[in-house]
Amino acid sequence: MPTYTSATIVKDRCKDINTADLTDAKIETNIYMAEQIVNSIMRKSFLTNFNSGAHGLIRDATTNLAAFMCFQYDVETSTNSASSSALIADLL
Repeated sequence: MPTYTSATIVKDRCKDINTADLTDAKIETNIYMAEQIVNSIMRKSFLTNFNSGAHGLIRDATTNLAAFMCFQYDVETSTNSASSSALIADLL
């Protein structure tokens, strides 16, 4: 189970994007990858003593990175709305 964020939080972050084909297991895989990237950048892991109140920035960074990993943007077939495109730009 992911530590810094959850599939529910990532889904909420992506609520304007069609994520019907994303299962919790796929999202959690992206969360695990995001957690490892965040840990490597920080050169420290908070996986054993994570507190969302004290480590909110870590939660936000991991949630945004995992959400970004969930997007499979295809220019030719994309039907994303302007708000969806704005969310993607915001995550960048």
